[in-house]
Amino acid sequence: MWIWCKFKKNISQMQAFFWNIINKITFLLNGVSYGHGLYSRGKIYVYNKDVGKISIGKNVRLNSADWANPIGCGNHIWIQLIGKEADLAIGDGTGISNTAITCMQKVEIGKYCLIGSGCKIYDTDFHVLPIYNGDGVCGGGILQLHLL
Repeated sequence: MWIWCKFKKNISQMQAFFWNIINKITFLLNGVSYGHGLYSRGKIYVYNKDVGKISIGKNVRLNSADWANPIGCGNHIWIQLIGKEADLAIGDGTGISNTAITCMQKVEIGKYCLIGSGCKIYDTDFHVLPIYNGDGVCGGGILQLHLL
């Protein structure tokens, strides 16, 4: 039993090493800047066609696989920037698991935040036409998440 546990741990470490390299290559190809200590498990999907700005702080952990998250919820980490003005910032020490982030203007995730599996973060309502509330104010805008 001890040998099996040791074997499983070694396989898990090899998977994490492999995906960390693949994700860093994906980030470089999509113009993502990241700090040292980035740790990722599982495939992270990035869509940044119009070359918006994506910056990831130091010592960020990204879990993007069923096997990397005990809660499950399927999915992976999906990062999607829509437009040249889109700006996504993820602060130092933040942990994100199986989350979808869509940014049209600005999404700022502060330092040391923990974002759980299945979370969806959008700063857009995905509509071409402006949406107004009862006071005639247009919806949408900048989203900021910070540790309280």
